[in-house]
Amino acid sequence: MTIAAHIESSLKTPSYLAHYILTLAKQHPENHFVIFSSKQTSHGCKFPFNCKLVTIKPIIRNSLLLHYWYNYKLPRLLIHFNAAAFISENNSCSMRSTIPQLMLIKQPPVKAGQLPLNDEYQFYYKKFFSRFAHKAQTLCVTEPFIATELIKKYPTLSGKVTTILHGLQPGYAALDGEEKEQVLLKYAGGHEYFLCECSSFTQQNLLAILKAFSIFKKRLKSGMRLIVLNRLDSIPITDFKNYKYRNEVRFISNFTSEEEQTLIGAAYAGIYMPSLTVAENMGLHCMKSAVPLICSSGFGYESMYETAAMYAGNDDKEIAECIMTLYKDEVFRSQIVAKGTALSARYNWNESSAKLWQTISNYI
Repeated sequence: MTIAAHIESSLKTPSYLAHYILTLAKQHPENHFVIFSSKQTSHGCKFPFNCKLVTIKPIIRNSLLLHYWYNYKLPRLLIHFNAAAFISENNSCSMRSTIPQLMLIKQPPVKAGQLPLNDEYQFYYKKFFSRFAHKAQTLCVTEPFIATELIKKYPTLSGKVTTILHGLQPGYAALDGEEKEQVLLKYAGGHEYFLCECSSFTQQNLLAILKAFSIFKKRLKSGMRLIVLNRLDSIPITDFKNYKYRNEVRFISNFTSEEEQTLIGAAYAGIYMPSLTVAENMGLHCMKSAVPLICSSGFGYESMYETAAMYAGNDDKEIAECIMTLYKDEVFRSQIVAKGTALSARYNWNESSAKLWQTISNYI
């Protein structure tokens, strides 16, 4: 039996489907998998012998080419490879194919009521997404809150949505005592530190975090530091040189994935305050690394993290209260860590891929 898939990825949106297919190919070596992609790349995966990577031509660069490939090229390719089913993570399906199709929805809405789409294709999907969703046999979403938003906007899809959690990147784990001490010495002068992220998703809340850190320092007179993983080209706080505790805050830019894993693993607590919802994120990586988490309230994170995190709005006093609670109450901190570790264990490629396989099997 052959399963076909359309896989796409970018720096901002990694391919979950590539990891699902990689796992399924290993779990079911008797079956074959055809992978369509605009890139001549394995998407970070080393696919086994029963996978065939096929480059899409012409390369999908806009919605016109996307529509052409799905409705005129893809049906013939599915017949050529004798595919029993097709799955896409591009929020699309073919309106001209009779082969069972599944849509993997991996990007949550930017705002309530909007579709999980890339900006460049928003007009196209605004017009066609509902047709695609009804054409597909099922919609597999990688987070429960995505299902909630889809059903809220399209109530008729309620019976077609299945939640299949994604896995997490390897490498995130708690550090032992000696490893942690080395990290503290290298990055924080031997002091414990809070860790936050500055990216296009979180930069508007960075000032509130800095103010919250000031409140914490004034009230508790602690030697704790704040480390900022800066994913931007520059520090977005223009008057940072005037910040009272600037010598106890360190911005780290151009870091490797290994450095990020190390810095998260050694942190006293993570502060993740995005202004929208992102599927795989620093919060889940903190939980997997046994690091307690403070996160933005709203945006679907309460349904994602449940009681395994503390929540605050974009308010320095709310964030400071969360920081001080974690610092003063070790019992509560340990409880949050235990809940986070248990929750992050749900994000398992093997279990999720097995559920995806069962879902595919329902339509073959």
